Amino acid sequence: MACLRRLVCRYTSHMPEAQAVSFIAKFEAELDAAEAQCPPGTVTVMLCDGARPIWNCVAHNERFADYETLVNYYHTIEPLALVSQALFGDGSEEAAAWYDKYAARLLEHDHAVQSILHSMAYYAKSRKRSKGRTRALQTQRTFFLRNHSKMHYASFRRRGLAIGSGPIEAACKSLVKTRLCRSGMRWSRQGGQHILDLHTYVKSNRWDYFWAHYKQRRQGA
Repeated sequence: MACLRRLVCRYTSHMPEAQAVSFIAKFEAELDAAEAQCPPGTVTVMLCDGARPIWNCVAHNERFADYETLVNYYHTIEPLALVSQALFGDGSEEAAAWYDKYAARLLEHDHAVQSILHSMAYYAKSRKRSKGRTRALQTQRTFFLRNHSKMHYASFRRRGLAIGSGPIEAACKSLVKTRLCRSGMRWSRQGGQHILDLHTYVKSNRWDYFWAHYKQRRQGA
């Protein structure tokens, strides 16, 4: 297995906005700048959770046509756990064993998702369930059918590519939530955006560049 080493982190953020137009523009600008520094043949990956709006945006944007795509492994095993509960009952030994088997298989076998779907179909026919568990099973089956082309975890691991979006999840908390959601805080969209911009410079190790540019503009005014 190849060794994965993070070279740099770039952050961007924007206050809530319809269709996230401003955020997407910032995000793409960051990608352009990062890719300009990469050698030819660099593998580009879009790694996100399973939220449909995100993947709809990726699917309909030619900017990401050459990107490999992956749903965060840790967001995939959450639905897998719900499948095990729907098939065998919450807290049962059978549910735990089934979940452990297929959580590991996702990491080790290229066709793990097909195996999961086949197993789901087999046990769905052979075991009785409540209406609620049947609905839950169908919901999670839809998740795996919709995202199976973005679940190549074994292949990514062999190539030394990340399968979890932990740094992104952490950034959402450290960049936005812990700064804007402190006790008693209330923000206008404009005021909140100013703080997010400044915090983004700090987190992206760009504060010195930003401050030098700011002083230069002030002196020239």
